[in-house]
Amino acid sequence: MATLQCRSVVEVEPGRWAEATSIAAAQVEFARTLPGTIGYDIYADPEGNTLVQLATYADVASWLAHSRSNPFAADYMKVVRVKALEVYGESTPELDEILAAYGAAQQFTTVRPGDE
Repeated sequence: MATLQCRSVVEVEPGRWAEATSIAAAQVEFARTLPGTIGYDIYADPEGNTLVQLATYADVASWLAHSRSNPFAADYMKVVRVKALEVYGESTPELDEILAAYGAAQQFTTVRPGDE
């Protein structure tokens, strides 16, 4: 199976920077313990209002497992607004349904020889 990569950009609600970065750090620590998580980092901009998450999973099932078990997601979503969500790799109907809830999600599939 091919890996699944994800890039999300969120804007932190005014006055919530410390809370957002604390939750983000906890998410990074949690994600790195999950089987199938190849890489997971969250980056902060110097202006102090945007966070960018880059993640690589072994497959869609690993992403879904993270999504279902992340104990920090609900609190994180209370202090940020999703500006962009990009997913790179093959999808499934379940992943499509979850991404549709974000509204700003874009999916990109792998270009293969013969895909002219």
